Amino acid sequence: MENSPDRKPVLSRRVWGLLATLGSVLVLLLLTAGQGTASYLSPDAVKVVKVWDAAPHNGFTDLILFRNRFLLAFREGASHDSMDGKIRVLLSSDGKTWEPVALLVAPLVDLRDPKFSISPEGTLMLNAAAAQRNVSPTRYLSLYWTSSDGRTWTALQPFGNLNYWLWRVAWEDSMGYSVGYRTVPPYHTTLYSGNPALGIDFSPVISPLVSGSYANETVLLFRPNTDLLALARRDPVAPYTTSLALLGNAAPPYTSWTWTATNYRLGGPDMLELSDGRIIVGARVYSPSTHTGLLWVDPQQGTLTEFVELPSGGDTGYPGILVRNDVLWVSYYSSHEGKASIYVAKVKLP
Repeated sequence: MENSPDRKPVLSRRVWGLLATLGSVLVLLLLTAGQGTASYLSPDAVKVVKVWDAAPHNGFTDLILFRNRFLLAFREGASHDSMDGKIRVLLSSDGKTWEPVALLVAPLVDLRDPKFSISPEGTLMLNAAAAQRNVSPTRYLSLYWTSSDGRTWTALQPFGNLNYWLWRVAWEDSMGYSVGYRTVPPYHTTLYSGNPALGIDFSPVISPLVSGSYANETVLLFRPNTDLLALARRDPVAPYTTSLALLGNAAPPYTSWTWTATNYRLGGPDMLELSDGRIIVGARVYSPSTHTGLLWVDPQQGTLTEFVELPSGGDTGYPGILVRNDVLWVSYYSSHEGKASIYVAKVKLP
């Protein structure tokens, strides 16, 4: 029987339920489209284990695969800002069992934020910052060590300039690049390059790189076309109030940059590009509450989209990320279980 013009079609309860569900999904997509949010991975795609909690405070990690073995570095200290920071290095052949293989110490200073890289010569490099907060004004010096196996390390060597904290080192051809941020006013960042193995000290390429805000911890990523992508943390430190991270891009020789404010406040970032061109950032995420997260990067739009919130909270973040056999490995620290401890996550990427 045909429906009369003023009679609505009779639909089954199942169909009405489906339409209602689709409508809810559409509303959700519209509401979140401008927020940089997305569906998170299912819980079974993320596996997390605690690997170290020996010190009163364990934090500020990095992770690298060197000669087919995992190396994990982090700071040990009495507290987050204590003056006794040391760098602990763990080694693992399978990512399950971790062996302590080195403890790097510098007298009278607090060693912070160890970061790995591998030079073009195949040498493992570990850089960090030494803080002297018992002097006025506070002094910071960037340092590095090198190793052929992750167990035995050279004596520490300074690089960069006094009161410039050089974050991560990224290598392209024969040169290493790192962004140092000035730790005393006037605040700005500087792009450095060098290769000590070739007798080339790290020296400024462009300074200031970012000014007019308190930009600081910056990770660099060389794209396949040799363009350089940068993601910089910013904090509301007087006289500045801006806190959204900055995404920058430059072509060789990396002296002319385009910067875009992203949609997230981040801390302690690491960044990598997958073989399919997708770019991932791991970082401390401040919203809606502080946690460690993984985010997709859209370099064209300058936007970030979080897709994993790792079990974390409180004093947390500073991840190291790498890909092995299509699995994303993440080191990070967190105090969500009470004590700031070191964790390693395995994430099956979509």
